[in-house]
Amino acid sequence: MEIVETIESCAQIDLVCDRFESAWKEGHPLEIEALLDEVSPVAQRRLLRELIHMELELRASAGERLVLQHWLDRFPEHTDLVYEGFQTTEPWPESLRPEPVSSLRSRILSQLALLFAAAPEDP
Repeated sequence: MEIVETIESCAQIDLVCDRFESAWKEGHPLEIEALLDEVSPVAQRRLLRELIHMELELRASAGERLVLQHWLDRFPEHTDLVYEGFQTTEPWPESLRPEPVSSLRSRILSQLALLFAAAPEDP
């Protein structure tokens, strides 16, 4: 019985997630809150986890700025899922992604070396 419930829950979650993603990509975003009742109470937390991840990724890939507090306000009973979503979602689209620290450090050091090389020597 438990295995059947799990399989049914996974199928329900997959269907809702597919519909959610399709609607977003077609320019008609669905609200997560409105979809949670479409699955069994047992599956709602798993669905919420998936939908938070998906919405964060969709918004980030669209270039939206993701504000943690907005999500914490939307889902105050599930802050653990919100934090998890933010930890696993790349918050910047490729064009806005910050330069890695190691690369930045290397670039700064090479610029400093050029400045020192161009500076006149002390008498």
